[in-house]
Amino acid sequence: MLTINGSGFQGGATLTFVDPQLNSIPSIATKLTFISGGQINYQFNNLGDVGIWKVTVNNPDAQRSNALSFTVTPVTPPPAISGVSPATVPALNGNQLLTINGSGFQSGATLTFVDPQLNSIPSVATKLTFISGGQINYQFNNLSDVGIWKVTVNNPDAQHSNVANFTVK
Repeated sequence: MLTINGSGFQGGATLTFVDPQLNSIPSIATKLTFISGGQINYQFNNLGDVGIWKVTVNNPDAQRSNALSFTVTPVTPPPAISGVSPATVPALNGNQLLTINGSGFQSGATLTFVDPQLNSIPSVATKLTFISGGQINYQFNNLSDVGIWKVTVNNPDAQHSNVANFTVK
């Protein structure tokens, strides 16, 4: 149920939705319930189309409301890191295999590292190998920067995992 609040709505009003791809979609009369001049309920089906949507109220006298944006978020659970292997990585200016284990990883995911100085470092696509929904391998170069590092998995659906720590020494 989507509730549209505002003012000046008239009985017989319709809705126009604009999906994230900018397609205009008219409302279906049987799914719309006029509550009052300030509220309309609609049985909204986004068909799993995640992103920014817009809705406009169209009164029978041809007056239209402003477009209101709302966000449709994914219903899939976010990725979760259960561990990083190895948990301790030797300080080295060269690539070393780092395996991120967990769940909910999607093909096309990226990684974000945070070094001990709290600098955010995005992953390099050519160094990342998506193994499965539970494992990502990365050719990690810590540039001999010792300390506690952090890693996050970023899925293409804009969901981010918890932060996992690993040590470089």
